Amino acid sequence: MKRVLGALGAVGVLALLSGCHIDMWQQPKAKADGESDFFKDRSVSRSFVEGTVPVGGLRLDRAYFEGKDTAGKPIVQIPAKAVETLGGPKEFLERGENRYNVFCAPCHGRLGDGNGFIAQRGLGYWQKVPANLHTDKIRKKTDGEVYNTVVHGKGVMYGYGARLPEIEDRWAVVGYVRALQKAHGATSEPSSASAPASAQVQQAQQEVDSALSGLTGDVLFDTGKTELKPAARTFLDKLGPVLKKYPTLRFEVGGHTDSQGNADKNKTLSEGRARAVRSYLLGRGASDGQLSATGYGQTVPVGDNGTSEGRAKNRRITFKALGGAS
Repeated sequence: MKRVLGALGAVGVLALLSGCHIDMWQQPKAKADGESDFFKDRSVSRSFVEGTVPVGGLRLDRAYFEGKDTAGKPIVQIPAKAVETLGGPKEFLERGENRYNVFCAPCHGRLGDGNGFIAQRGLGYWQKVPANLHTDKIRKKTDGEVYNTVVHGKGVMYGYGARLPEIEDRWAVVGYVRALQKAHGATSEPSSASAPASAQVQQAQQEVDSALSGLTGDVLFDTGKTELKPAARTFLDKLGPVLKKYPTLRFEVGGHTDSQGNADKNKTLSEGRARAVRSYLLGRGASDGQLSATGYGQTVPVGDNGTSEGRAKNRRITFKALGGAS
């Protein structure tokens, strides 16, 4: 018993020596909705001093921070301040490429054609596929509109504002998207080589058409599907030698459907099929910059959608020689 009492006494002495006080957990404080004797109005919570601005809250340059003018409309061009902040045009685009490849390329692809690895995993035709940034609809958007899409998202795409907290990084992504669009739509300057180049494109197109003669969409895909049928390889493998023969030319893979069903679903289906063909050819040696994929849905019929024969003609994949590779 004496040993126990002695041990307790030793613990007590140690506690006193260590400065253990009850006010460590019972500290004097005032709750936000409580009462205070310090202020005349006896209120604990205080209003902000007039003119106080929270850290990062003073954003007088609406164009730079929001991509909008004073009237709230999207601005047309990237603010010069965004380019200057990153050190100049070269550094601006390099930063944009870095941020784009990290956050955007998984869905939209490194070329901006919507063929990132998320899309390549396989999406059902009823699902929303990533946007192709080279469509006229997106090209015509102002820089302010693209900026707001990056920050706040659109459709099934969530906003990247939290992931890109630095304002100049957001604008750098917009700048790099514009660079991709210019590269995708670039044409050769007029020169003495223009005529031979045109002849080369025509020759390549003839060889592509010959390789795919007799090909219909029904040979490549089952109804409503984006997965290639085994028989499709017989036709697509014929394109390999043509693509290797013209490594400096770009080709567009176009997907088309008949008019049966919903137009939006048909467009999505055609995009998925075009990308499936492109992915197959990339796996057979074609280069990234050589092939693009576009879904046209039911908008470019070649047959009468009122007949089964005409609809069969409209369900197709097309290849078009475009010009110099990007």
